[in-house]
Amino acid sequence: MAWNGTVYCSYCGNKGHNRRCCQDLKNWVKENPDSFEGMKAKRNKASAKNRSCSYCKEPGHTRRKCAQKNQHIQDFVGINSEYVKKVACWMKDEGIEPGTLIRVEENEWSHKTREYRNVALMYLITGIRYQDINYEAMHKLGYRYAAPDVVLAKRVDKENHPRIFKLPHHEELNNLKTRYSGDEIEVPFEIVGKLKSFKAYPVDMPTDFLTGSMGVKEIFDGGGHNEKRDIYGHQSLASEYKSKVEEK
Repeated sequence: MAWNGTVYCSYCGNKGHNRRCCQDLKNWVKENPDSFEGMKAKRNKASAKNRSCSYCKEPGHTRRKCAQKNQHIQDFVGINSEYVKKVACWMKDEGIEPGTLIRVEENEWSHKTREYRNVALMYLITGIRYQDINYEAMHKLGYRYAAPDVVLAKRVDKENHPRIFKLPHHEELNNLKTRYSGDEIEVPFEIVGKLKSFKAYPVDMPTDFLTGSMGVKEIFDGGGHNEKRDIYGHQSLASEYKSKVEEK
């Protein structure tokens, strides 16, 4: 039978809450501290006090209620909101949005000559992975060696041939230079036909992208237990970003 969304308490039997939030049970524990439920509540409370936060490593709270983590999230969103607004304006000016036609240089196998040849192929932008665009990823902070692929496109002459590309080079917002490339800069694609739109930003851009908060939960709390960000990792990335900004 499908779940209808109604929660029933296993202690009092009433609906609308579970055992953990049951006020009747809390009252019973308060009036009967030496009962089984009372002793259980004491053990849980003592266990919580001895627990250490996996973010700041300090005892007495979990990462969900960590004041330092919440402050670092606010700091991240503040910096990121300024960055993504610049990205949004740049993408709109360049025409990087769904409906735009782009040209891509590729090596394609020729059945006629039996060899690979350089060809210019036409793609249509179908979407943008906005959740992967933030100042840390685009500045390649930490262990990132390349900017993320975020531009979704499909080949015009082949319906079932989707690809994903990096955003084009931008000296400030998406610098594609690497320590090994020298003066050569990667060119993911060339825009040949912009979408006509009177909107200030790309047509499919979500509102929360401009606030800088998109993808923040995944950045701080995504991945397995040992992959989650902690205070040391955040401070290292913040210091690296500050150094890059000061270099400019």
